[in-house]
Amino acid sequence: MKRILTMILCLALTVTAAAAYAADLTLPTKLERQMQHDGNGEKGSLTIYANADPEDYPLLSAIQNAKYTILRNASGDRWHIVLQQTENDEQGKEIRQFNKTELYRGDDSLYFRTDFLPGEVFQIPEDLSVIIPELAGKGENPSLDSVLVSLLSINSSAKEKQEAAIGKYSKILEKWIEGFQGTPEQIRSEDGSIQMKLSCIVPADEVRKEIAELVTAAAADPEMNEVFGQLMTDEQKAVYLNPDLGYYYTEAMAGAVISGDVQYTRIKTALGQTVSRELVLPVNAELTGYEVLKVKSTGDRVCWTLQGDKGTVQLFLPEDIETIILNGAEYQFSARYIRINSDPESEDANLAVVAQIQKTSEVSFDPEKEKNHETITYKVRVVRDTSLLPEGTEDADIDPYDELNAELTLHYSGKSGPNAATTLEVGLKLNQGKLDLDASGMIKTASTWPFVPFSTENALKIEKLTENEKAAALLQLLKNANQDIVRTGAEEKAE
Repeated sequence: MKRILTMILCLALTVTAAAAYAADLTLPTKLERQMQHDGNGEKGSLTIYANADPEDYPLLSAIQNAKYTILRNASGDRWHIVLQQTENDEQGKEIRQFNKTELYRGDDSLYFRTDFLPGEVFQIPEDLSVIIPELAGKGENPSLDSVLVSLLSINSSAKEKQEAAIGKYSKILEKWIEGFQGTPEQIRSEDGSIQMKLSCIVPADEVRKEIAELVTAAAADPEMNEVFGQLMTDEQKAVYLNPDLGYYYTEAMAGAVISGDVQYTRIKTALGQTVSRELVLPVNAELTGYEVLKVKSTGDRVCWTLQGDKGTVQLFLPEDIETIILNGAEYQFSARYIRINSDPESEDANLAVVAQIQKTSEVSFDPEKEKNHETITYKVRVVRDTSLLPEGTEDADIDPYDELNAELTLHYSGKSGPNAATTLEVGLKLNQGKLDLDASGMIKTASTWPFVPFSTENALKIEKLTENEKAAALLQLLKNANQDIVRTGAEEKAE
C-alpha cells in the first residue's frame, strides 16, 4: 500500500525535469530558495530554433525561431511571470517591449493574458480537473493540488517524517486486508517450483468504510497534522484534517471511484519470499473511462494497467522508481508505455514504446572566478517496442513510431554564500522524424522590482467556456503569434 502511494507521488515527479532535492545547500536548492524570497526577482532569456510543421506542431511552429526575455517576481504566495520580446538600441539598451504573455498566481487562481489575444484575461483554477475533466467533482471543497505541489519540493528531513506518517497507516491497511484472506492455494511456477498463492477479496463497501475510518483517524493524529498541516491552508485543514467530519468522509467514499470488490493477490515461494503482488480495483467507468485498474509488482518492476471499453493502457516502471529519482545523482533505467484503443473511430494511435532514461551529474569549482558549477544532464531515447504486448495484441496492431531522442542540460553556477546570485542555463535538443528542436534559456536571480501584475477584472473562467470557445481562442492566439512574433535568422543561430 505504501509503495502504491509513493508511486503516485513519483509519477508526478518524473514530469518535473529540474527535480534535484538534497539536504545540503546545492546550487539547485539555493536557486529554489532564492526564488521563494520576496526580495529576489528572476530575469532571463529563451531562444527557440526548430523546423516544426504547423499542421503537426501548431504551437511550436508559432513560437519557433525567435528570442524572448523572461521576468519573474513574487509577493508572498503570489507570483508573476512575463515572457516577451524586446528591442534594443545600438548601445544594447532596451527601448521596447512587445508580444507579451503573462501568467499570474493570485490569492485564489491562476490568471493568463497575452498580447496575441488583446483585451482578454483568462482565469485558470488550480485544480487538476481542468487538465483531466474526468477528475472534476460536484462539490465546492478546496482543491488539494497546492498540497501536491508542496510535496514535490519537500526536503529530506520533512520527507522522512512524511514517509513515517504514511507508513504507519500503510501497515494498518496491510494488516486489515489480511483479514479477508481466503484459503492459501498451492501452485507451480514456470520452472516447476512450488509456490503459495494468497488471495484476498474485499467488498467495496468495506474498502470505503475502512478508508473513511483511516482518514478520520489520520485527521486526529498529531503526527499526520505535523506533516500535512504545514502544507495546507486553514480552509483545507478545516475540511481534510477535521476528526469531527467522519460522517462526511463516509458519505464521500460512497461515491468514490471504486465500484466493486477489491482483489489483492500475493504469491510466495516455499521459503516465504514474495514473488509478486497484484491489486485489482474495479473503477467507476463514468469517472475514469475505464473499468479496471491493476497494479502488479514482480520484484524488479511494477506494471500499472487500465482496462475498459476504451481499450488498454499500461505503464511499466522500475520497482524502486522513487529511490532512483529522488536519491540518485546519476541513474539509468527504462520505462515502457503501451496504449491499445478499442474504439475504431478513435484517432489516437496504438502505441508500444520503451524509453531509456539516463541522468548524469557533474560538480566543479572555478578558482579563477570563484564560482561553483553543477551540471545535470538528462538523456531520453524512445523507440517502438512490441516485445511485451497485452494478450491478444500483435505487432501488426501497433502503429509506426518515429524514434525520439532528447537531451536536457541544466547548468547551475554561482559564488558561495546564500545571498550570491545563482544562474541556471538550460539547453534542450530534440529530434523525432523530421522535427529538430534546439532551445536554450537562462534565468538569474536579481533584485526585485515593484510587484504590479495585470488586472484580473472581468477574467473569463476557463471551465465556463465551451469547447468551441476554447478552440476559437487557441486558433486566434496561434494565428496572431505566427503573424506578430519577430523571427531570428539562421546566421544568429550560428553565432
